[in-house]
Amino acid sequence: MKHANSEQLLKDHADYILPVINFEKPILERGKGSYVYDVDGNKIMDLNGGQFCNILGHSNPKFVEMMSTITNSISHTSTSTLTTQVLAVMKKINGIMPEMNAKNILLATGAEAVEFALRYSKHITQKNGVVSFSVGYHGLTLGAQTVTYAGVHAKPWVKEAYSIETPKNLNGNDDYSQPIKKLAALCSENEIACVILEPIVSVGGMYVQTKEFLEQVKVICEENNVILIYDECQTGFGRTGKWFGYQSVCVTPHIMVTAKGFGLGYPISMVSVDSKYVDGCPPLVHFSSHQNDPFSAMVVDFGIEYIIENNLLTNVELNGKYFYEKLDELHENNDHFSKPRGKGLMLGCDLQIEGVSDYRKISADFREYLLLEHNLMIQATNGGRTLRFLPSFEISKEEIDKVVFMLDLASREFLRVRK
Repeated sequence: MKHANSEQLLKDHADYILPVINFEKPILERGKGSYVYDVDGNKIMDLNGGQFCNILGHSNPKFVEMMSTITNSISHTSTSTLTTQVLAVMKKINGIMPEMNAKNILLATGAEAVEFALRYSKHITQKNGVVSFSVGYHGLTLGAQTVTYAGVHAKPWVKEAYSIETPKNLNGNDDYSQPIKKLAALCSENEIACVILEPIVSVGGMYVQTKEFLEQVKVICEENNVILIYDECQTGFGRTGKWFGYQSVCVTPHIMVTAKGFGLGYPISMVSVDSKYVDGCPPLVHFSSHQNDPFSAMVVDFGIEYIIENNLLTNVELNGKYFYEKLDELHENNDHFSKPRGKGLMLGCDLQIEGVSDYRKISADFREYLLLEHNLMIQATNGGRTLRFLPSFEISKEEIDKVVFMLDLASREFLRVRK
């Protein structure tokens, strides 16, 4: 059997794993570049880059070499102690995002960073209200869950949390007047501390927010002493072809959160706060076990230098454009794929199957078919309807061609007979 060892391993260990998600069948044991290998010897192309975190590919040899030196330096200190590594990388970070003129803190996960950003916004403004967008995703700790998908899964409910419909911008001429009107009313009529949004709404359906919309949101925030937070956990650190997503639209937030690719596969996140909101504000006391770790600083420092030395921002921009064009060709030639969209190497397209309104089951079956029969690993969002692609920044055009070919082939084998 193609996956016999994986199936047996999962069966033997099922009693020890907390079942918080449906696990895919292959049990992986190693990765290299754009590929992962399971215990049955199958070579699988990973279009997720792990969980969108391995931006330099799996087992990048230069990163592996650098990691061996970290343990010979210093990896952890007390929360109140700074190191030369942290000081150096903070200055370097501001060099790649000068528009923010930021003061930064390194943390661990994206959810932790979102929690910090919400807390700091309330500290700055001395207000409690938070506004998020209907299908935004920001994490599953309580505060983050309250601003994820309008807080529908948050228990207990956090008071003074408000939600606005997410603009989807699928046809290029969407009318944002209603979300903007509601935001203006919320900010003027309530004690709102912050507005949090994603420049590209990933989990909610891969919707790219336009410059015009973001400009209007920022104006409303500044008119009402409201902090504008961008959640750049996915769009940050080169994913869009710029260091950070806000640089693609030239609309700078007051606070930015980033994680995932920022840590090159390790749990590292960051919150950046515009200095004008820090200077003169009473200090906020914050303690976290992995706050401003030298280990984190050295990983991020390596990532910045590697991206620069290997011209990866240009690679992301060019190969992202190529990937988008190939998805557009797929859309033109195969009626099961529609609405390609995205920026850089953060792309998506919709499945389109006649007679299907709920895509959860058929999308899961299709992606399992891709994985088990064609060794292609991808994820879906938006209730299964939207396939999303966030691969390694070093993916090649040949690998992109292979992905699109397999999508086309698999749809003809699988979807056409299941209309």
